[in-house]
Amino acid sequence: MGRAITVANRKGGVGKTTLVVSLAHAITADEGKSVCVVDLDPQASATTALLGPRTRDLEGMSIARLLIGRQLTGRTIDVSKITIGQVSHLTNKPGVPLALLPCSPELWRVEDKIRDGRVLLPNPKRAVRDRFQRIINALKARFEYVLIDTPPGRSLLSDSASKQADFILVPSNSDAFGTWGLDLYEQELTALGVQHKARWLWTLMDPRANWQRHIEAFIDRTHVRSISKTKSSVGASDFEDLITFPKLAPIGFAQGDWTPRTFVKMYGETGAARISEVAQYVMRTTEEVAG
Repeated sequence: MGRAITVANRKGGVGKTTLVVSLAHAITADEGKSVCVVDLDPQASATTALLGPRTRDLEGMSIARLLIGRQLTGRTIDVSKITIGQVSHLTNKPGVPLALLPCSPELWRVEDKIRDGRVLLPNPKRAVRDRFQRIINALKARFEYVLIDTPPGRSLLSDSASKQADFILVPSNSDAFGTWGLDLYEQELTALGVQHKARWLWTLMDPRANWQRHIEAFIDRTHVRSISKTKSSVGASDFEDLITFPKLAPIGFAQGDWTPRTFVKMYGETGAARISEVAQYVMRTTEEVAG
């Protein structure tokens, strides 16, 4: 079985989608591991970033149809029918699958339909959670890594994604606004019973000492675990050991030139090296957490 990594934070604008897409590229192109990206954000940014111009050819295909439709009445799921099998246009590992389970704004209406009683399933919430679990298990049986991009805020599916994950990666901006409310999110993860699977990853790291002290105080106060060069770093405050995610240019390549290129040409030598480093530590920490 593969590993499911959920990238989540209640706050928006912390780099969740950029992190998911770049990690997917690094794990396939640099590590040679098969990956499936599951887009759970109705804004469909990960879907657009990976498909580019092909997004318009989806013809209504969306995870929403699988969760409340009649396609999953049986117990067996053929994931080849619900995923796009290869969305990578990187040339250095063309034979390694980078698959996608796409999303669309239709997912916004799933919970509205459940709340309004318009889903014709017995116990709709439990049915949707069960279907989502079966989808993730089927993907894990086929791919070495399943990367789940979640929307900001809280929803039935984002909670399910945290519960179904082998590892929860929490990207957080390294400024005052980025750390605002993280105490409450840690409490939510604890209430869900998944806090032990979560690790923080600091994004857009500001080298100025005042922000570093602010983050250090947050880590010491909450005792959250961060992605670190040392194993299972608890309450880590040594910034030399913390792994941070670099500030990248927006994922504009999806809307621009779609010429096949290598991983290094896409992100530049420095960016590719930093992303690869983060990917390696994420993979290692996933194995530590999952046991």
